[in-house]
Amino acid sequence: GSGCDETKNLTVLPQPCVNGIDETVDLRSADVYPNPAGDQFTLSCNSSYYSGTSVVLTDMVGKVLVKQPITGDHTRIGTSELAPGIYKVSIVANGKAQWCKKLVILR
Repeated sequence: GSGCDETKNLTVLPQPCVNGIDETVDLRSADVYPNPAGDQFTLSCNSSYYSGTSVVLTDMVGKVLVKQPITGDHTRIGTSELAPGIYKVSIVANGKAQWCKKLVILR
């Protein structure tokens, strides 16, 4: 027949986290805990580096689910509305991800 019989599977990979890193920001001390998380997690970082920055939680496709300003060395983010799965936590400054880490949510 002249129909379309061929099927292709595509794998869409998320963009890499880090590009164009601001070298003045020391992100080695940043962390996310607990990981795996339940109904909330904490982003731990030295907030003196992060004036005007946000913590952004996205799914693995890149859809922004949570965005909130970083207000101190320990920023708590609620995840009770999110389904269990794998997410990406990013520190965003000037519209660019400066740091990111994978977060697993389990219940």
